[in-house]
Amino acid sequence: MTRPPVHGNNRQVQRGQALTEFLVVALVLVPLLIAVPLVGKYIDLMQTAEQASRYVAFEGMNRNTSGSWKTDDELAAEVRRRFFSRSDAPIKTGDTAGDFSADRNPLWTDHAGRPLLDRFNEQVTVSTGTADQSGIRDGSTYVPALDLPTANLYSGTVTVRPSNVPGFAPFDAFDLSITRRT
Repeated sequence: MTRPPVHGNNRQVQRGQALTEFLVVALVLVPLLIAVPLVGKYIDLMQTAEQASRYVAFEGMNRNTSGSWKTDDELAAEVRRRFFSRSDAPIKTGDTAGDFSADRNPLWTDHAGRPLLDRFNEQVTVSTGTADQSGIRDGSTYVPALDLPTANLYSGTVTVRPSNVPGFAPFDAFDLSITRRT
């Protein structure tokens, strides 16, 4: 049994196959490798918004009973500085986070280094509220003897709207809005 002769043409046809396969795989993997850290940053923003909403609700519960209720704007300024600026920023009374790189969290950037939160006042908002729960129930009747406040359910809502990532579909048209309520 003899083998058919190997011609140079078969070798010519296979030249460059590995490069072509690598380029096809790279077209899929490179955007995926860029997107994974970006999704992680969005998750970090969601967890930070959750912590901030807990802070806002706690401030409502703590301050409303003493009669020194903070406005939503005052709470928003505190939340921007304490939760959404740099993690090593000192906590100072009356200090607010500005729209410059010294106050931004350096980890919340896209693949090109642009900040995901570049306009704090527009992208991080806070709202608070109270609801009437009418005291404590004893079976089906209210217990008015305890003289509890009626507006005793405090809520804090924090909304974060990170910037879109230009030139990186689908993140360039996401218009993501992260809202957490406690």
